[in-house]
Amino acid sequence: DTVRQTFYSSFNNMVYFDNTNCIDVSGTLANDNTMYMPRCRVGAAGGIGYNFTNAESWTLYSPNSEPGTQIGKGLRVDGSSIGITVINPWFENNDIAIHIISGALNTQILNGRITGNNVGIYDFGTRSNITGLVSANDDINISATSSALGQPDTSTSGNALSAAWLTAMSAVSP
Repeated sequence: DTVRQTFYSSFNNMVYFDNTNCIDVSGTLANDNTMYMPRCRVGAAGGIGYNFTNAESWTLYSPNSEPGTQIGKGLRVDGSSIGITVINPWFENNDIAIHIISGALNTQILNGRITGNNVGIYDFGTRSNITGLVSANDDINISATSSALGQPDTSTSGNALSAAWLTAMSAVSP
């Protein structure tokens, strides 16, 4: 919805194939919407599975972005978006699975799986909460970040997110 007319709606079991961007939302009036089990495959030229620009209070339940080759982004939250929540995503074979841009506020990624992406997470948002996300690899490939990434518990062994977070943070200069 790039004309800011969608609010208080739900979308169920939608499939979007071979588009530049599968879901493209922008504008503060496009808020308080919910998507259940959307499935996305961007076209061969790349694109973005779920693109949020200046959007507020969207919730995605079990979204899938799986282009088949490592192109595009699974999820992009721009720096003017607030309160985007993604529960149990499956982002596979994207160039970047999750990209949260500086200025994005209170983005939540809860549980789910990312696998086969060139980069798992770029998170430069404010008060992002990324917790319970599983990677098929030993590290989740988190790039330099400014948020807490779910405040990992360093005392918990076997937590891939915590281990990756510590690795990423050790590589970032203060």
